[in-house]
Amino acid sequence: QIFQMDASDDVVNILFLDEISAAPQSVQAAAYQITLDRVVGEHKLPDNCIVIAAGNRVTDKSVSFKMPKALANRLLHIEIEGSYESWNTWAVKAGINAKVLGYLASHTSRLFGFNPANDDLAFATPRSWEMVSSLLNNVNDDIKKMYPLIAGLVGSGTAIEFMTWTKVYEKVPKMEDVFNGVASVKPTTMDALYATVSAMSIYARDVKDKPEKIGHSLAYAQSFPSDFRALLLTNYKAIEKDYDLFLQSIPEYYDLARKGQEVELKAKTLVIDEIELLKYSQTEIEIRVVCSKGTYIRALARDIGQALQSGAHLTTLRRTRVGDVKVDECYNLDTFTEWLENLEIEKHL
Repeated sequence: QIFQMDASDDVVNILFLDEISAAPQSVQAAAYQITLDRVVGEHKLPDNCIVIAAGNRVTDKSVSFKMPKALANRLLHIEIEGSYESWNTWAVKAGINAKVLGYLASHTSRLFGFNPANDDLAFATPRSWEMVSSLLNNVNDDIKKMYPLIAGLVGSGTAIEFMTWTKVYEKVPKMEDVFNGVASVKPTTMDALYATVSAMSIYARDVKDKPEKIGHSLAYAQSFPSDFRALLLTNYKAIEKDYDLFLQSIPEYYDLARKGQEVELKAKTLVIDEIELLKYSQTEIEIRVVCSKGTYIRALARDIGQALQSGAHLTTLRRTRVGDVKVDECYNLDTFTEWLENLEIEKHL
């Protein structure tokens, strides 16, 4: 397809050279022409084509050859590092087995077990944990029976620890009870909490469109320590894109906030026509704002403080105009009383 790239201005083409470091140096040298002259034989790449290469490092000992300096100098080099947080966000959305989620939440260092100095054939990586999950989801979720296969994926030491840890699921309440609002058993140990949160996160994917059930689960989590409430909400938000907006429609979501969990506020589109700085000192500023209806000046003060990296709150608020009515055209309390006493109501009836 590289000879059929669309050269129009509204298109970006990508030529991806995968596993480039797995090729011998003599083969890698063929990329000189592609990266520098942007030609493949007699075919010239269009100006809207980006050339990207990927491969393992030589230090990874994964069938990789040292890149010739001439080629290396033609490329911008970026090393990508994985993290448990980013993997967990993907894992919840991808339906990774709850036991794998729970174990890795409580043993985050076990996600990456690769050591190039070791000659072990089986070791823990995000890829091998995904295969463990596939075994448990599609073959048999009895870890004792699946142990030989799990050990063949992540190594015997990690597999034994994983099998031992998952015994905690015997103390986890039934998810049907949690999401139906009838569960009475509450986890008390750290391992049981990790296991419960992971089980709830996976079960929530299956009932994601049922606010009543999600609400029951959030109410159940109110007794969790703050770290586990935060982990549960993070996992729920990862169920699908913009799922946090759905969560914000559930009353129990805000009940959880009053337990100390920070809730992201909904964005709101407003119009600020004018902001004028009237006075300022080291501790206070006074501004005049012309804005659309629905604008919370307290929120504006908070946002200004965040932008200044100092924090801020509203101390005084005075409305000087509503529509075309200005404050100097209005009665104050003294003159209003006098006006009211002199008013002949009958004339206006």
